[in-house]
Amino acid sequence: MDNRSLILKEHIESNEEYVRATNIIFSIVNVNDLADAIIELISNNYTGIINISEDEPISHYAFNKALCKMYGWDDSCIVPNIEKENIYYLNNSLRKTILKTKIGNLIEAEDFDFKRGR
Repeated sequence: MDNRSLILKEHIESNEEYVRATNIIFSIVNVNDLADAIIELISNNYTGIINISEDEPISHYAFNKALCKMYGWDDSCIVPNIEKENIYYLNNSLRKTILKTKIGNLIEAEDFDFKRGR
């Protein structure tokens, strides 16, 4: 369990509100998908920088909700918030042209509105 999951778990266990931004989004990747992509890149002649992440960015709020779902935890302590600043995510379009490795989504797009965080 990583540090983000441990912090989330502490909030859940203490029933303390965990305020997370719905409009700050970032790119993530499952470590197994990343490993597959690295293995594929080893045999590829590509040189340069590449973002290996999910197709859709995810908000901090959605990410924590998805972690709760993944671990089977109650997510009622997670409270949505809109921050003053909306932060970017990295473009991953180059990955799609170079790699065949499929990068999965933490949560399915049809189950979630990524822009609104719900």
